[in-house]
Amino acid sequence: MPDAATRDAQAQSPAATCEDVLAASRTVDQARCVHPPRCAQALREPDRILWWDLFIDEYVTDAAGNQVLTSKADLARRAACVAGWLEEQGQSRIKVWRDFATVSFVGTWGAASAVVTFRSVQGFEIGCTEESCAYCHDLPHDLCVADAFCMPVTGARADTVNLCWAPGPAGCLPSDRACTEGTAFALDGDGACWSFGSCVPDRLTRVSAPFAPDSPCNASGPCAP
Repeated sequence: MPDAATRDAQAQSPAATCEDVLAASRTVDQARCVHPPRCAQALREPDRILWWDLFIDEYVTDAAGNQVLTSKADLARRAACVAGWLEEQGQSRIKVWRDFATVSFVGTWGAASAVVTFRSVQGFEIGCTEESCAYCHDLPHDLCVADAFCMPVTGARADTVNLCWAPGPAGCLPSDRACTEGTAFALDGDGACWSFGSCVPDRLTRVSAPFAPDSPCNASGPCAP
């Protein structure tokens, strides 16, 4: 079911007024992609489930040939036309943002990439859902670095007794993961203790008291005798 902003936009935009909005004005290759490496990879993997942000063109050409801001009503019309087309194509989680300048949805490159050719879509950004990027957690460092949808995580082998740290690659996460926590400690599969400044790989086991006398981080790192 469309959200409130999507319904508001659709209410202002009869389907019969969408012809100019949905007219193709470029090829998929010519569309402005915010993150080109992701788009190149998605082109090779057309069945990957992606989240999309479509940026609706906020300008119109006046009689003198100048680009001027269009009205809010026309911007809502453009957004509603794009959202309606996506709904007809069976895309999911369609959302028109309150300013009508962005339309979001979830769908594959193969099924939805034609939308970026529309005259009223001035650019787009894509990313993968948590489910479609779950494989990132298990990638070795070199493959993680090479994958546009994954993010390598760097940490430091930690010895909290001798206060010794040895930086190095420690895991992999989906690239859209937001990391907001502070310093944290965790054990890898071999029982080695790692320190992280923010992101902690999901496959590691957190250590709640790394400086406690019985902590597995004591004298177990690169400075251990």
